[in-house]
Amino acid sequence: YFIPEGERFIVSANDTLRLEPGAVVRSDDAAEIRVQGSVISEGLPDKWITFTSNWHTRLQTDDWEGISFQPQGSTPGIGLFRYTGFTYCVTAVRISADPGGSEAADCEVDNCYFRSIFGVGVDVSTGKYLITRNVFNNVPGAVRSIAPDSIRLEHNIVFSAKNVGIDLQNVDGGSV
Repeated sequence: YFIPEGERFIVSANDTLRLEPGAVVRSDDAAEIRVQGSVISEGLPDKWITFTSNWHTRLQTDDWEGISFQPQGSTPGIGLFRYTGFTYCVTAVRISADPGGSEAADCEVDNCYFRSIFGVGVDVSTGKYLITRNVFNNVPGAVRSIAPDSIRLEHNIVFSAKNVGIDLQNVDGGSV
C-alpha cells in the first residue's frame, strides 16, 4: 500500500481498516492515516505488518505523519496493533478524544517495534490502553499519556530515548 505526499488515508466512522499479516504501508512526506473508525493491524511472529516511509535513499524520523485516531460520532472505534512495526514517522500512533464530545478509541499495542520516530511512539488521551511487550528504539518519547481512563504498561523495552521514556500525566488508574 502507498500513501502519496501530503495525502490523508481516511478510515471513516464505523469502518475498519484491517491489514493482513505481511502487509507494508509506505507513506511519503506529510502523508497521514486518519482514523475515525477502527484499525486492526494484527501481524504474526513471522509475518509482521510494517508502516514506514516510502523514501529509499533519505530516511528521516519525520518522513510521514503516522496514524492519528480522531473518532467522530457515537462509536469511538478501536486500535489493535500486534506484530506491527513503525518507522520514520512523526508520531506512530496518536489517539485523542474529539473536541465535539466523542470518546477516544480504546487501544491495544502488543509486540510492536517502534524505531526512528521523530516525536512519540504512542501518544494517547482519554480511553483505555494496553501497551505490552513492545520495543521503542531511538524514539524521543516512547509513551505519552494525558488523562487516560486506564493504562497498563508491561514488559516494554525503551532505549535511546532522547527526552522521556514514559510520560504519564493525570492518570486515573492503571499499572506500570
